[in-house]
Amino acid sequence: MHREPDIAEPQRLPLHEAAERLSCYLSNQTQFVLNEVLARGRVPVLAMRRDIVGPLPDQVEGLLARASSIRVVSHNNAILAEYQFASEQDVRQVLGPRSTLAYPEPRRFPLIINLDFDQVWVCWETLMRELRRVGWAPADETAATLRKLGLWPASWGPISAGPANEAPHAVAAGAPNRAAPEKRKPRRDEKRPEIVQALASLAGLEVWGESSDKERCELVEQHLQKSSGWCKVTTLRRAIAGRDSVLPQSTTSPL
Repeated sequence: MHREPDIAEPQRLPLHEAAERLSCYLSNQTQFVLNEVLARGRVPVLAMRRDIVGPLPDQVEGLLARASSIRVVSHNNAILAEYQFASEQDVRQVLGPRSTLAYPEPRRFPLIINLDFDQVWVCWETLMRELRRVGWAPADETAATLRKLGLWPASWGPISAGPANEAPHAVAAGAPNRAAPEKRKPRRDEKRPEIVQALASLAGLEVWGESSDKERCELVEQHLQKSSGWCKVTTLRRAIAGRDSVLPQSTTSPL
């Protein structure tokens, strides 16, 4: 009989419920953001693995981090992951000896394996902390509005990136309740004003409409004379979304 994870401490939520909460401010970007954050392997994730026989879920955040790509399917409470292997040893090292896929037929490499994770649960507090760390938390004004409208109950914990909302986090049991100051890391949204400026020149070009997001990043870098890799797809999409949100309704954007 399947036993659900203990969700008392820490608070774990089914993936679909976590996605519903985040959609309060992420809207249609929720799936994309969950893909980006859970692929980093920093948020504890429990799930049933299709390649392992057993009634209990596994801790799979490390396995998600080693995938070549993942796709969150929140309405099904599932995550689909793709793995690429160069040898049988790589397969066993990543999937573990309990996996039914750990011993593939010889001479089938390079090998691509698609792995399904069902009944997914995520650690809510860590997920929110990671979203704030990478700049996907809402602005303080948005957070205040959500709370005022009752769309983000206090029981859900901190939402914005403001220090007043961030509770000190002890890294070990019995550690002093002191928050060590962190060295500030550059946020990707600091690049957005420059990207938005580039969009004003590039959005009307035919090549822009025919390009993928990755190719658009390269066009932005060339226009701004930035080094390769300066413009990230995530940052570009947020810049486009922010630009579209302030355009007059009568204005049509080729984006």
